[in-house]
Amino acid sequence: MAGVRILAVVVLVGWIQLTWGSCQKGLFGDSCSYSCHCETSCDVTTGACSGECDKEWTKGGGLCQKQNIALNKTTFTASGVYGNWYPSKAVDGDSDITGEGRTCFHAQRSPSDWTVDLGRDYQLYDIRIYSRRNFYWKNANSDIYLNNDTSNICSTLPSSNSTPNPTDVTCNGSGRQVTIMKQGTGGGDGYGSALNICEVEIYACSPGIYGVNCDTFCHCLNSSCDRLTGFCLGDCRPGWQGQRCDTACNNTNYGTSCNKTCTWRKCLATNSSCDRRTGACDTGCRPGWIDEDCTQECAIGKYGANCSRLCSDRHCAGKSSCVHVTGKCDFGCEAGWMGADCNYDCDSEHYGPNCHGVCSSRHCLGNSSCNSTGACDSGCETGWTQADCSVLVNCSDGRYGPGCSQVCSSRNCKTQSLVCDVTGTCPNGCRDGWQNVDCRTPCSSGKYGSNCSKSCDSRQCETAQTGCDHVTGTCTAGCREGWVGADCTEKCKPGTFGPDCSRCGYCGVTCNVGDGRCPGECLDGFSGDRCDVDVRVSPVTSGVIGGAVVMVVMLLLIGGVMICLLKAGRLKWIPPNGTESSKTDTGYTGEISAHAHISGVNDSDYSELNDVTREREEKSQYDIIQNRVYENSQI
Repeated sequence: MAGVRILAVVVLVGWIQLTWGSCQKGLFGDSCSYSCHCETSCDVTTGACSGECDKEWTKGGGLCQKQNIALNKTTFTASGVYGNWYPSKAVDGDSDITGEGRTCFHAQRSPSDWTVDLGRDYQLYDIRIYSRRNFYWKNANSDIYLNNDTSNICSTLPSSNSTPNPTDVTCNGSGRQVTIMKQGTGGGDGYGSALNICEVEIYACSPGIYGVNCDTFCHCLNSSCDRLTGFCLGDCRPGWQGQRCDTACNNTNYGTSCNKTCTWRKCLATNSSCDRRTGACDTGCRPGWIDEDCTQECAIGKYGANCSRLCSDRHCAGKSSCVHVTGKCDFGCEAGWMGADCNYDCDSEHYGPNCHGVCSSRHCLGNSSCNSTGACDSGCETGWTQADCSVLVNCSDGRYGPGCSQVCSSRNCKTQSLVCDVTGTCPNGCRDGWQNVDCRTPCSSGKYGSNCSKSCDSRQCETAQTGCDHVTGTCTAGCREGWVGADCTEKCKPGTFGPDCSRCGYCGVTCNVGDGRCPGECLDGFSGDRCDVDVRVSPVTSGVIGGAVVMVVMLLLIGGVMICLLKAGRLKWIPPNGTESSKTDTGYTGEISAHAHISGVNDSDYSELNDVTREREEKSQYDIIQNRVYENSQI
């Protein structure tokens, strides 16, 4: 069973060694923490020596891990020294038992003792004692006790009968001083029965090794394991667990006695490997954490990845704490800085705390630089305030502008209003002659009209003028020939002339634009230089003449009819006094008298003639009216 355990430990140590690479010469095993103690180098995995062990080391199970801890240590005796057989000769490494004084200790008297001081406490188990040849009986039945405590006897040398030389005894205990005490026979020879020891070898296993032959590994922390059981008195070395500290940590734990949990680490990647000894994160640590296993917070005053940033280098607004992970500023950043830790300056397009301000969104007057505060070089546009001109002025009571000093009703808007925004902007534009958003600025010199879009120099004034009315652009002395309008910018249409664009006469071709004279012949019915004299017969005159002719014709016809009727005897003349007369003044009025009587013509006939006469007279008046309407339409 012990062999199986040793094999398992050797295999495990081998795996560890392959993982961690080759050891320096003279070292082997887990983390290269064991010394070979060989004259030549040992196997880096098992520690097996192919040659002899170093002085003071004894080979056991192929390993040189069993040490003679008494070699060359301090010795003394309270029973005196015989001759030059000094007590130190029992720990000089010379185990010759021939009995010469150069190699052995011999007490002066009996009872006798010999003590070695090991320099510190050791857990002891086996002691080998070399007695002078043929004089073992001098040392037989001697007691071995520890730390000058005669009651703490750990072993007694056997009697002389067939006792081997050297003699191996077991002293299972812990101590610094080891004493061999011989009570003696009480004889008078003095040194005859006193101790006579040529060499004493006291063995202890090297740290991390246990067993009778010191050939089994344990991994105790800062102490050796129990020599026989391998149990550790305290914790195990990192990466090991169990009573003997010979069981490796599983894949979820690491460190001393495997008492740390891999998930507690602050590795940069969640899937980082977990070294069972150190817990090292193969991907590094998260910001704010350091050490191999990333479990140590940054020291005060530091933060970030590998704790490489200084809290004092931040640009926090006001007094701020400094979280070891991010270094976040409690109240944001100073102007011109951004980031959780306010450690990054703004680019050229941004400004202010946390770089939230946009340089192009400010309302500065003219072109302005953009520093960390965003302050405008020449102040703000109307209606904006603060150093960076980013806050609208909150005016009330019909006011606007810087300090709310302007009155909304004083603007020259197309549509006037008693209220306005902080800029005083006229939503529908300005009246003629005014400009800017609030329409309070007259057109600049040489400009006039809507949006100040017209140039005074473009007018066609009769006389040259310097500047002009910024509203109308009026030419005070009138326009040049061929131009009209208050500002003399409207050119006369073809067929007109003069400063007022009067209509040309009835020329055969277009008249002169200056004086209206016709360069050629006039149209029929017109005469004069400008062909503006109408020589046509007036429609009224024609109507009058035509009416007169018609009346004459009618009268002649009526006269003819009456004569015919008189001759035929159908019409008879009766004078006013009732006496017939062949020649009577009828007082002709254009109508047949109501009293006239013609033979064969009755009263109804006279009525018809009168109607005919009246109808013709009325028609003539209608013709006159029609002619007048026609004449007016030609004007």
